[in-house]
Amino acid sequence: MSTFTAAPDLAGFAPPPFRPHPLLGDQHVQTMWGTVFPRPLAHAAGWRAVGRPWRLALPDGDVMTGRLHLHPDDPGRTRPTIVLLHGLEGTADAHYMRGVSVKAHALGWHSLRLNFRGCGEGEGLARRIYHGMTTEDVDAVVQALAADVAGPLALLGVSLGANKLLRLVAGYGASPPPALGAAVAISPPIDFILANEALGKGLNLVYDHYFLLKLRRKLAVIERLHAGDAAVAARTQAARRARRLREFDERFTAPMGGFRDVEDYYTRAGAGPILGEIRVPTFIVAAEDDPFIPFRMFREADATIRANPWITPIYTAKGGHVGFMEATRPPDGEPWMDAFWAENVSLLYLRQVFQDPGDH
Repeated sequence: MSTFTAAPDLAGFAPPPFRPHPLLGDQHVQTMWGTVFPRPLAHAAGWRAVGRPWRLALPDGDVMTGRLHLHPDDPGRTRPTIVLLHGLEGTADAHYMRGVSVKAHALGWHSLRLNFRGCGEGEGLARRIYHGMTTEDVDAVVQALAADVAGPLALLGVSLGANKLLRLVAGYGASPPPALGAAVAISPPIDFILANEALGKGLNLVYDHYFLLKLRRKLAVIERLHAGDAAVAARTQAARRARRLREFDERFTAPMGGFRDVEDYYTRAGAGPILGEIRVPTFIVAAEDDPFIPFRMFREADATIRANPWITPIYTAKGGHVGFMEATRPPDGEPWMDAFWAENVSLLYLRQVFQDPGDH
């Protein structure tokens, strides 16, 4: 299986513009709508029928899990397989994960809804924690799937998962796995320092507290998996007293992840400085009004992004964080589309890449 030898010509890629729902124009409403209200998942019966558990044993003994959907019309797996990566404290069952997977099935493609270490069905199966730089886990998934498929792979990540895939693809440089054909990053926090600063302001403290509560819930599982380890016990106890996500990362994520301190973690985790190294067709979607991913980070990386022909960015004035909710599916759209614009255009991008007539 060969890969692209040059950036694909995407001159014909013209996705429909984002038309925010007239009643969901506020950045916070856009951000919370898709999380609070589950989508109907129209035409999902066939997708549900083919879903099956998926597990991958990692070299260190931890196990990652997910949900694999293989399209029955392609037993040879020659069509694209989309690997979906969730955000901070998400799971394979997040609404956006299910939504993209259903749409991929409608296109006749395969998909894997992946849980990061210790997330979803994988809770209790991983001693190590996931964080913004555990790209080796996603690489292990790519390598495992590449051995099973005849068609191309794509990575599609949301929020933390989006930044993680950008770091991974940039890390591959000029030698990505031959099976990896494209990547999509929706609302990626490419600068962790700016993102954390934003979380400490105004209404964003609601999101900060939300993430903190979900992370705290896992501490008991970590303690059980590391029973008898005094250092881990001290870190979990300190993390329980955290009042901000930054404090949690300082007391737990950074030391457990092998970082010098939280500043070291935040400085190194964001993908912004290394986007110029990407040599895989990559689509980035971000909103200027994202409440806790300040658009300043994309302005600062703009020269690098624009100079890299492998990256196609689309920025919208509105949309919030992973929101991009329209009133209805595009009137001139396709049957598989719904009102979640970013998901629709991401799959349009992937279809354009995989139909590219160039050398790949």
